Amino acid sequence: MVGSVEEPRQMDFQKGILSFLLIIAGAGIYFNSLSTPFVFDDTKWIVKDCHIYSLNRLPVSMAESNRPVLILSLAINYALGGTNVVGYHIVNVLIHILAALTLFGIVNRTLSANRLQQHYGRSSKYLAFSVAMIWLVHPLHTQAVTYTIQRSESLMGLFYLLTVYCVIRMAQSEHIYRWTIAAIVACTLGMGTKEVMVTAPLVVFLYDRTFLSHSFGEALRRRRRLYLGLAATWIVLVGFVGVNAFVKENTTAGFGMKSVRPWEYMLSQPAVILHYLRLSFWPYPLVLDYWWPIAKKASQIVPAGMAIIGLLTISFWGLWRRSVVGFLGIWFFLILAPSSSVMPIQDLAFEHRMYLSLAAVVVLMVVLAHEFVIRRSYGGRVVAISLLVLVVGALSVTTIFRNRDYHSEMAIWQNVLKTRPRNPRAYTFLGVALNEKKQYERAIGQLHKAIDLAPGYPAALLNLGIAHKLLGTLDQAKSYYWRAIKSKPDYAEAYYNLALVLQNQGRRKEAIQRYFDALRLDPDHPEAHNNLGRALDAQGDSSEAIHHYRQAIDRRPDYATAHNNLGAVLASKGKINEAIKHFQHA
Repeated sequence: MVGSVEEPRQMDFQKGILSFLLIIAGAGIYFNSLSTPFVFDDTKWIVKDCHIYSLNRLPVSMAESNRPVLILSLAINYALGGTNVVGYHIVNVLIHILAALTLFGIVNRTLSANRLQQHYGRSSKYLAFSVAMIWLVHPLHTQAVTYTIQRSESLMGLFYLLTVYCVIRMAQSEHIYRWTIAAIVACTLGMGTKEVMVTAPLVVFLYDRTFLSHSFGEALRRRRRLYLGLAATWIVLVGFVGVNAFVKENTTAGFGMKSVRPWEYMLSQPAVILHYLRLSFWPYPLVLDYWWPIAKKASQIVPAGMAIIGLLTISFWGLWRRSVVGFLGIWFFLILAPSSSVMPIQDLAFEHRMYLSLAAVVVLMVVLAHEFVIRRSYGGRVVAISLLVLVVGALSVTTIFRNRDYHSEMAIWQNVLKTRPRNPRAYTFLGVALNEKKQYERAIGQLHKAIDLAPGYPAALLNLGIAHKLLGTLDQAKSYYWRAIKSKPDYAEAYYNLALVLQNQGRRKEAIQRYFDALRLDPDHPEAHNNLGRALDAQGDSSEAIHHYRQAIDRRPDYATAHNNLGAVLASKGKINEAIKHFQHA
């Protein structure tokens, strides 16, 4: 009797030690990422996104977003530490560690459950630990963890794994309703984090049929409430995303895109998926931004397409046979499906899309190693530990070195250009980094390379204008802004920068018109509101100036310049007490 009590306690202690090792490993390899500056889209979605700045506007911002849970997490970060990067990175690392711990729980409970217990029961926690550790330290995840805004992928991944884990606990627990509710809540939060979560209810259903039930019918009969609840989360997702995500033109994703057609996207994806698989086994070189070209030749389409069809065939056959391999294959392809099938996305390849699918590859490799190497070798335990230390050590070192690439915006874009020298966006962002370092002539050189590769590329034209403005050649700056607007008529940032130049040249009326153009396209542009207020105040329209200063502050409560400008106008109108408050804020 004592032995039966002590054994579970010993097992819990062992799992606690293994979990602690996962936490230490995750914190250790990502420690050097905590001071990483904002890069790439971080500026757009964090530094310049007023939706996370004001807690008063947060409910509206969440309601207007297709990723409200992500917006909420960023807003909490901003409320606690502003734009100090350390806080954002700590949260990203914690999310990744929690996801690894959840994966540990899923694999352990799957291997130790009735169907697989006889074969893997004794080794389940060690196999699960190996899977979670390799997945945790794999450098392919650096984009989802170190690149701040890709929290969307890792946070969605956490909710996805939690949904599966809660379903497993529900099947093994007396507290069925608690775990059912927990699974539905996790799934709902995932739907509000990123659209890839759309596949979660289907993956749960396939997991149930493969590991928990004997048939699809039995799964539905035994857990009807669960599947009704999970299906309801699709309605939530449709509400978050809205119909416009599928029909609106000039977006970065959806069937309304003009730059990439569905059939072009679909034919290009097999090569992308094979590239992801190669990086799973040999994660070098890693690239922040691939600018992956559309496949046009049969040699780019047919071999990769046949390979993917073969892997899909094996996966479906295995799923029909209720095999572990079949489920892992379907897990891999279903989770990639929203970003790697027929719905076009502006960027054909991004490493963070492998965040959850990589788990299937790791599980398969660990199980195969267990079957064909460890179980059949002399001193299997020593071999297992040696292999794990070797693999984890190599992956960890690679991850630590990869994190260092993110320490400078210039360094990360130079790294991109080493492997993707025909990437106009990389030249553009390298130009932006050089502008920030006041190396304007070098910036202009890099931006012209972007234009050479992609004539009419709006972001490059905009930043060429900014570089010339900083150099003082204002007429050239204006010409590039107009070219950017011609290339992209809804480019609010180009109108805003054009207005700044016009205002500097004393052409106030034209500047005001361009500010209004910018705000028509982007009503939440705090700098445009502030500078429009300056222009209106200079021509004597103080009432309208006050309105736009307030609009700027409403969108960015810590906007010191706008507080100061508003205070000055209020003071000139005799509203001294209110003016003092804004000066104090400034």
